Amino acid sequence: MFMVGEMTGGYAMLVPAMIAMGIAYVLVGNNTIYESQVPTPADSPAHRLDYYFPLLENVKVKEIMSSNIPLVTLQTTVAEAGELLKNKKIKGLPVVAGENDRQLLGVITREDVIRVPLLQRTETGVGQTMSAPPIVIGPDETLDVALTVMSDNDIAFLPVVEENKLAGLITRRGIIRTYILAAQKAGAEHTRASQQLTA
Repeated sequence: MFMVGEMTGGYAMLVPAMIAMGIAYVLVGNNTIYESQVPTPADSPAHRLDYYFPLLENVKVKEIMSSNIPLVTLQTTVAEAGELLKNKKIKGLPVVAGENDRQLLGVITREDVIRVPLLQRTETGVGQTMSAPPIVIGPDETLDVALTVMSDNDIAFLPVVEENKLAGLITRRGIIRTYILAAQKAGAEHTRASQQLTA
């Protein structure tokens, strides 16, 4: 209708345009000449991230963090830490003050192990090669914050610390898996709602 007004330079054709559009809407219904057009922007692959990323704002770190994680202490050798990383197929280990003391001192990663010459790994403690102070996050932070911290620091995991004690570990892979599941659930609910509206 606005286009008719713009093209004619006045509003004389506004009422006829309204009538014509009303008739066309009744006749056409939900059919469209754009066969590839999706119902809403949320259904578009190009805009899906804009709609689903906020889902991470609703999930807290403590909801998906792993609490049962292997730990190493300052007495652990680099060789032992390397074997643990290899066997558990993980990228890093928290270094704590003691077996019964979960005070976080640092983290040791595969890269930290590789930097130590092979022949020196059995004689070198993790305290000499670990990354400290570690980058950490609190259990009540949301997943979008955790993912931003990981991205800004180019790391794949974050120790979760509560009251200066190690509470767990959260990984980038875990966040992405949570995001995919949440997006699939939201997409299914949106599709179901759209079908109910058109039924």
